[in-house]
This record gives sequence, structure tokens and C-alpha cells, in this order.
Amino acid sequence: MATSEAQRLANQKSYEKRRAKDLEWIMERLGKIKICSTCGFEGDISLFRNDYTINYDKPSKRQISGTCKKCRRNKINENNSCPEKKKRRAKREWDRVSSNPKLLERKKERSKIYYSQPRVKKMRSQYTLESRKKAPHLYRWRKLLWNAYKQNGETKPKNLKTIDALGYSSIELFNHLGIKPTPDSQIDHLVPLNWFIPTTPTNITCDLRNLEWKTFSHNASKSDHYADAISSDYHELILEYVKEEYKNRLIVI
Repeated sequence: MATSEAQRLANQKSYEKRRAKDLEWIMERLGKIKICSTCGFEGDISLFRNDYTINYDKPSKRQISGTCKKCRRNKINENNSCPEKKKRRAKREWDRVSSNPKLLERKKERSKIYYSQPRVKKMRSQYTLESRKKAPHLYRWRKLLWNAYKQNGETKPKNLKTIDALGYSSIELFNHLGIKPTPDSQIDHLVPLNWFIPTTPTNITCDLRNLEWKTFSHNASKSDHYADAISSDYHELILEYVKEEYKNRLIVI
């Protein structure tokens, strides 16, 4: 049964009366002081909220109860520092921008301007150096794939993971090569990359059986002039991918 207009007004009047009684009791107990429900901070109502004028004669419940500015700020910082919440916010923002071509183009222009700043370039280079020191095998693992694509004049697809392209993880690469013998050591391909045809998969050219440590001077002098000895099983695997003029120059042990 629908509530009549008279009944609705009576209910509204009753609610306002109860609310005024509650406010009178709160004001009698606290005066113009508000207590934070989180940390217990006591202070003037204006120290809790400053986005609207405080009516001290008849304050609302929202003005009297709640948390202080410091507790609200701590809660916001806690939410902002949560990795999972950051990912969700970033995904929502990217979905919003990527669905609008104008916003996407604007974002690219802003990013280009931001990353061209000297301060940002310096900050990114420092971050790169620190990450290389912390995980050198991870950097070399990714560099292998980057060099393989660079040799063919291609770029790595964004949706392709390094572990899928190479067929092994950075830990497996580290276990196979061992500790870097000298500071100037580099990862060398026993069979040079440009001995392979351009369509050769990267998991063939950068196979673990085709990698070893070499000093910088030795690696530079070798270049693509010759190939080091490789195992018979790897020789059988790469024979169809090696260019014709280099097949007779492969050394098998």
C-alpha cells in the first residue's frame, strides 16, 4: 500500500525530531570537539573537514563523527601503495584510454615529451644500471633475444615473451654458462648469427649449445669469420637453417 503524503510528512517530521535529539545529546557530550574514530584524536570540528562551512549551532552527524584528515590520508596512501590495487587502476585507465583513439594519441604525445626530458633520461639510465647489477643474468637473457632480432633487422613482438622465444629461462642460462669468468667477458655464439638464414627461429640460433663465455677482444676478433666446434646433435638440428656457403665450414666434435 502506497504511503500517503500526510504519512510521509509525519515520518519526515519524526525523523528530524529524533535526529535533533541525538545531535543535542552529542553536542552536550562533546561540545564543539570531534573525536577521530580511528586514532582517538580530539580537536575542533574544523580540523576534521574543511571543504564546507561548519555550522556550530546545528552541526550534522557527518561533521561530528568520522576520521581525522591524517587517518584518511594514511588510508588513501595505503590503498595507493597496494600493488594489486595499482594494477587494477592501471588496467582500468588503459582500457579507458585505448578505447578512444584521440585519448590514445594524446597519451603517446605526452609520453614522448615526458621521456625526452633530461631528468627522466638520467633517472631511467640509473634505474637500468641498478637493475643490471641486481640481476645480470636476467639482462643478458633478454639481450640475447634482442640481438637475434636486431641481426635480422626485425623488432621483437610486444606480445612475445622472452622465455617462449628462447625456450629457456634466465636461471637455466645462468646455470649453463656459469659465473662470468672475467669482467670483460661476453656471451658468444659458437656459430655466428649471420650464418643462419633470416627465417631461423631464435630458439635455434640462441640454443644453449651454441653459447659460451668469451673475452671481449676474442669475441670482436672472431666476428663472423669462423665458427667454433659444436656438438653433433646441435649440428644435425641447425644443418637445414645454415646458409649453403657456411655448411662446409662447421666443425663438429
